[in-house]
Amino acid sequence: MANAKGKGKGKKGKGKGRAKSTPGERKSQASGEESLLEKGTVDALLEQARKAGDPFLAVTLYQKVLEARPDDTSIMGEAADLMLHAGEPAAAKEVLARSILLGPEEGPDKYLYMAQLHEGREALGHYEKGLELLRKQLADGGGAGGTKEAEAALRQRACMAYCSVAELFMTDLCFEEDAETRCQDALDGSIRYDYGGPEPLNAVANLRLSQSRPEEAAQSAEEAFRRLALCEPPPDHEFRVSLAKVLMECSSVNKSCSDKALQVLSGLMQEDDENVELWYLMAVAFNSLQPPDCESARAHLNTAAEMLSKIRTAQEDMGEEFAFEDQVQLVQEQLEATALLESKDDCEKDEDTDMGEDSKPSTSKAADVVKEGPTEMDCA
Repeated sequence: MANAKGKGKGKKGKGKGRAKSTPGERKSQASGEESLLEKGTVDALLEQARKAGDPFLAVTLYQKVLEARPDDTSIMGEAADLMLHAGEPAAAKEVLARSILLGPEEGPDKYLYMAQLHEGREALGHYEKGLELLRKQLADGGGAGGTKEAEAALRQRACMAYCSVAELFMTDLCFEEDAETRCQDALDGSIRYDYGGPEPLNAVANLRLSQSRPEEAAQSAEEAFRRLALCEPPPDHEFRVSLAKVLMECSSVNKSCSDKALQVLSGLMQEDDENVELWYLMAVAFNSLQPPDCESARAHLNTAAEMLSKIRTAQEDMGEEFAFEDQVQLVQEQLEATALLESKDDCEKDEDTDMGEDSKPSTSKAADVVKEGPTEMDCA
């Protein structure tokens, strides 16, 4: 409260009566403070927050605006979005929870954001509510915007939300009795609202891989790659990493998928070459080529190993326990796989010399010896 500041501390008698204000007086105080701020100050803060180049400064400014307007749900979504991008999920969750409490039927975005901050059934519940509100807005002709652009934006959000639901049934909820059916239903929903982006095709490819239908998976993954090339701006880092992994898994039935995975990963490397996972995945992609590029794979793995070593030194210097032993092991396993591929290649070259090209045995597929590794290799 405004009275709890140090100045009145030594004055006898005056602070007591002030501390016991009635509800009406407190409301009057709050509205007085708000009206004082609203003479341009809050609007100026909001404008400053929206234009701030520093996300941490923007979060601070949004928090000040929300202190002055604690019931203004119209700014809570954008504030929470910024908090998520600034790496403050707890603050975002608090803002979103209040927005849901104050306006449970006002809009879908708060539920879609909240779903990202939860797992399993809780996440599913938020996605389902968000999708319900998105469908209502689409039925009303695109929501408040009422334009083709507004409708297209809603369709895109619905498509991506359905993709996220499908992903839940392939991960957190994969042991649910009807997981496969509900996953397919979600994918059908994503295709129904398909806006031309790569997300639904990547989700379909993921499901087909889990169903041991790699040829169909490869077809969907290639179409997702084609769509990705048309996206401006491109989807986020996480999605592109996911697509690259799917393409590599499809390389056993379609060797061109390895080249496409390398293109996706190379684009990511241009944006961030200090991410250990990208160096590791590039190595896996080089090894999945037919024939494999073992030299490039080894160079990328050595860089990943050096980066992990630096992280280890930094953490130990700060008295912290090294947190990435599993990643070190994965890099080592991939180095061993690379050595195995090289030895196979050397043997086949010797056999070519002895037997001639017409008698050459079939080359073992890289996928037979390459360990593709985990879904998590992020040491950033």
